[in-house]
Amino acid sequence: MTFYLFRHGETRYSKNNLLYGKHIESADIVPEGVVQAKEIAAKLGKAGVRVIYSSPLKRCVHTVEIIKGEIPEVEIIFYQGLEEEKMTRGLESLEELTERIRTFLEEVKTKNLEKVGVCTHGWPLAVLIALLQKGNVQKSDLLNYHKCGELVVIKTK
Repeated sequence: MTFYLFRHGETRYSKNNLLYGKHIESADIVPEGVVQAKEIAAKLGKAGVRVIYSSPLKRCVHTVEIIKGEIPEVEIIFYQGLEEEKMTRGLESLEELTERIRTFLEEVKTKNLEKVGVCTHGWPLAVLIALLQKGNVQKSDLLNYHKCGELVVIKTK
């Protein structure tokens, strides 16, 4: 299985390195984020990705809607477990974040998909990368998330 992982398109908060605060669920992408989503769509289309799992938060929804507009045949599946981390709000631990991402991966692997896209947020993305690359997560792995609009491709066995 090949995973095509990406963070949502740029938002006012990510662009300016600000905390989302009360806008964690309502923040939308900015014009640069629209461009990023179209660039990701081109890469996903070229790779033949036909299924994308996405966080249900607005900035991810907007990102994958743009991608769907570019690749009409792609199926979008919103998955609650891909939502933003809750550690900074004291609502989950690293272990709980890791477990919900691990649960997502286990579920996706049962689908026997050849290629799958995943649109999520910074720390969930870092946890996904760590689990796929080495099977475990350490706190230092949280620093390994990519900028908005960057595509990370990881092939598993």
